[in-house]
Amino acid sequence: MASSTRRSSLSVRGWSVDPFPAEFAAIRSLRAGHPGGSASHASDRVTAGPDAGLTSAAEIPSRPPGSTCAAETPRCEGPQLPRRSHGRRSGPVPGDELNTLSVVIPALNEAPNLPTVVNSVPTSALRALGWETEVIVVDNASTDDTAAVAAALGATVVSQPERGYGNAYHAGFRAARGDVIATGDADCTYPFDSLPELLGTLTEADVEFMTTNRLRRENRSAMKRSHTVANYALSALSRALFRNGLRDSQSGMWVFRRYVWDGVDVKSTGMAFSQEIKNAATRAGYRYLEVPIEYRNRQGEVKLNALPDGMANLRQLFEHRFRRPGGERPARYERRHTPA
Repeated sequence: MASSTRRSSLSVRGWSVDPFPAEFAAIRSLRAGHPGGSASHASDRVTAGPDAGLTSAAEIPSRPPGSTCAAETPRCEGPQLPRRSHGRRSGPVPGDELNTLSVVIPALNEAPNLPTVVNSVPTSALRALGWETEVIVVDNASTDDTAAVAAALGATVVSQPERGYGNAYHAGFRAARGDVIATGDADCTYPFDSLPELLGTLTEADVEFMTTNRLRRENRSAMKRSHTVANYALSALSRALFRNGLRDSQSGMWVFRRYVWDGVDVKSTGMAFSQEIKNAATRAGYRYLEVPIEYRNRQGEVKLNALPDGMANLRQLFEHRFRRPGGERPARYERRHTPA
């Protein structure tokens, strides 16, 4: 179990993670003088497993490939990443190089925001770091030009006619071809330009599922007070029920290894999908981490229906907690124990 004080090594969910070069080198790639980088991030708290003390956060910029496909069609026309033939692999094989990334973005009537969002995915910087990246925009039955704009920007467009946040992700994950999947909304709130640092953390900390924490003092102006209170309340209840230590159960930005999705049974079709995928991954025993991010002001129309969505999330937490475990049983490669 991780300690809440700094150590030369970190135990993430029972797995040994050897020293972070210079106290978290991955995110320390917050290189001095880097646009958007800030020395104040060095004191941010990261949750590894139920509790751990580390340091973190950062940013970076650039642009993205193109095509369309139906939600039920696993293949799309147009440029795509080659899919590796590991299928439902049980876990990463030591020494494997992770070099393909799928960025999945659900979108409902987000045509005006897509140029900013898609172009903020730093594909050039990621390519320089050895990541081949595809951007997938899931058109969730939009009535505007979301699909056309996304395709014009070079993204792969997946059509999901069944509305719902969870429905969009189910369709997007089916189409994703990367070894690693990253997510975020199409409303300009999530820092896709931080993906190089987030991927560095995923690999250097050797975790399988990484989620993000928006609930920091610096981000208060980007979220309505009522939404902030609801997020804190749902997150506290989620922690109490699942005992995973996650501070922000509702964050929509996650970075995880593809096989994690194959190893969990996420049923939600709506907004509760966000909390369910986190609780499913941590409950299944995958190595996980929570890192702080910058959360930005929303652009365009708010899609969240506060009261009905909040009540649905509340019901889902209890339903999931007392659901008999079924699909959340990952097979792992040899566990590495920290010497006593």
